[in-house]
Amino acid sequence: MRYIAHMSEIQEPYFDLEDVRRMVAKWSVDCGRRVQERRQALNIDRKVFAQLVGSTEPTIIRIEAGTLNPRDYLKLAIASALVCEVETLWPFPRRADVFSGAGIAQQVA
Repeated sequence: MRYIAHMSEIQEPYFDLEDVRRMVAKWSVDCGRRVQERRQALNIDRKVFAQLVGSTEPTIIRIEAGTLNPRDYLKLAIASALVCEVETLWPFPRRADVFSGAGIAQQVA
């Protein structure tokens, strides 16, 4: 993490590219884990699940591993097949979560 000075002389933290990559990778793995846990809780086989959402088993494997962040239409199909909201599986990260995920103490102004 680095700091950038604004005209007001207040220093605000910003993330360099490696920080962002690390945070996105962690978020993707967390989301994939949610998909896998939900699918397993419903006792849906991965191959059957792929057919339900109109995809392939290798794609589902990559999503569950966190190496593929699917497009919105596939997220919607997955959430529908798992009988939940898209936001349950792919929640939008809160600012505090982003900072803590990068190991940065957030300062409250």
